[in-house]
Amino acid sequence: MIERYKAAKRCLVGCVMTMALTGIAWGAYVPRDNYYKNQIHLDRIGMPELWERCPKMGKGVTVAVLDTGADISVPDLAESLWHNPLEIPNNNVDDDDNGYVDDVWGLNPMDGTGNIYDSRAHGTCVATIIAARHDAEGCAGIAPKCTLLPIKVIDASGDVSIDAVVRAVDTLISMKKHGEPIRIVQCSWGLLGEPSERLRTSFEKLDDAGIITVLIAGNDGVRLTKNSMFYPAGFDLVNSIVVGSVQTLKSGKRAPDSNYGDVVDVYAPGHWLFTSGPQWGDRLPYSLELGDPHRIQYVHGTSFAAPQVAGVLALLLAEDYSTDQALKQVQSGMDVQGLDAPELWLGTSKAEYLAFFERHEDLDEVKDITPAGGCFVTQCPLRALALLAPLFILRRSGK
Repeated sequence: MIERYKAAKRCLVGCVMTMALTGIAWGAYVPRDNYYKNQIHLDRIGMPELWERCPKMGKGVTVAVLDTGADISVPDLAESLWHNPLEIPNNNVDDDDNGYVDDVWGLNPMDGTGNIYDSRAHGTCVATIIAARHDAEGCAGIAPKCTLLPIKVIDASGDVSIDAVVRAVDTLISMKKHGEPIRIVQCSWGLLGEPSERLRTSFEKLDDAGIITVLIAGNDGVRLTKNSMFYPAGFDLVNSIVVGSVQTLKSGKRAPDSNYGDVVDVYAPGHWLFTSGPQWGDRLPYSLELGDPHRIQYVHGTSFAAPQVAGVLALLLAEDYSTDQALKQVQSGMDVQGLDAPELWLGTSKAEYLAFFERHEDLDEVKDITPAGGCFVTQCPLRALALLAPLFILRRSGK
């Protein structure tokens, strides 16, 4: 039953606590990014302590993001993007003979090029949650020194190309064999219904290659069963983790639009998250211009809960955790007490907070910019973000 989740509250802080118990000293690393203070979810899942214990910050780990592409001009991604030194930019030639023309910053298996232009914002926001650099500007990513490889498998209308996913998987496995440290594949997309056998075969290949797949539970608000399953989350994989989302505005309860059930391994903050978006954000009705080079997006859905988990896995893998150890660390955590009450109002009264959302009852009625089961990019005034209640990662009991 859904109410059982209340008795099973667990938090990513559990990873930190476990490390402390194994003899790693406590500390508190805080990024200097000027919008970090607004990224309340990072503090609530214990990132300052975890960063202190993971000084490599994900360095040496490549995370592939199969999504809508990425805006390579976003300042927060400047130091994290994968770069192909064997390719000469814009010469319309496959210089390294890998099947992709001009694949300098990423891959587009839909047309065999390096064109990863993100026409939907989704992939860029996923990428920055994982790997936004830590500096004095913009937002902070969870694994800022990992290598972020954008792979465009979703077209401008939001449709996932199975052909592109299959080709991307084959490319990633080949890259791993040739020395690229592909350790994680993030997939913030999927579909409720019958699975594609070609898709299943491809994900089994990733599993066999020892590559972790971070998958979303989807946003249909239903219990996932054998007769009603969300894919690729429903594939029986060893090296995968399925992520649902919790509300940020209601004390970390499961988000009503997040799917749930035995297939879900972990829940992460998934509503009203604050992250960097594409530089062309003025074209989106739900973007926010802050008057500097950074376009800030407020996003919600399991699509944005999952990359938080991908980022944490990258941190652990960089610290020489094995694939199995990293997965178990994230999935098993320790009990955290005292997180039930929405005590965090950040300088704004509870009455003001409630009044704001009463005036904006349609905040959840936003434009869907993602493929089936994805998430939303939404507008939310900057002041409202400072009102978010505590966030935490939950683990279902008895699994």
